Amino acid sequence: MLLWGENVESKQDILIKAALLHDIGKVWFRAGEGKKEHSFLGAEFLKRYLDGEDSSEAFLRCIKYHHASNLKNANIEKNDLSYLVYEADNISSGSDRRKNENEESGFSKKAALESVFNVLGKISSNKGKFLLKDMAVDGKINYPLYGKNVETSSSEYSRILTTIEDNFSRVSVSKSTPNEILKILEATMSFVPSSTAVGEVCDISLYDHQKLTAAIADVM
Repeated sequence: MLLWGENVESKQDILIKAALLHDIGKVWFRAGEGKKEHSFLGAEFLKRYLDGEDSSEAFLRCIKYHHASNLKNANIEKNDLSYLVYEADNISSGSDRRKNENEESGFSKKAALESVFNVLGKISSNKGKFLLKDMAVDGKINYPLYGKNVETSSSEYSRILTTIEDNFSRVSVSKSTPNEILKILEATMSFVPSSTAVGEVCDISLYDHQKLTAAIADVM
């Protein structure tokens, strides 16, 4: 199996990129573009922006099999990079305080990212929430809003998805560096909630979750 040059650096490149993008299917799912699990939606989405090399399959396996339920039935080699993304995702998910893995049940597509300051100091029912938008929409700082019923919508997720598509259409995932992908994620997913589990705090962005997953996978 070729791995973009078949050396340690190439394997590391695949691993970091896959870890950075492992949950991109959540954006597609919340935009209403598919009914599959977000791991398989993510692989389906990213396949469009790969250059068709043999290493693409190694990359896509990391996206498809980053949950235990899918990994245990994957019939892959024991040294597959998917295991590292799976373990790194588990560790990173601890910051989300998630009890469930999947996005398909027990979650709210309309949940907005909450301010981390909601759980600091005196607990108040008046919680700050962020509007869902990318960082370059109007050039204004996206401060949390208080005293308002802030929710997300499928159309807002679709706009973010379009921005991501535009970037990967110019430079494929295969040819992008990890830092270039990181910049795209920061610009588009800083106000996208990672976990939208009902009844749990929703204050970790998808950008932060994927960045932390990639850092942990890289160390592993």
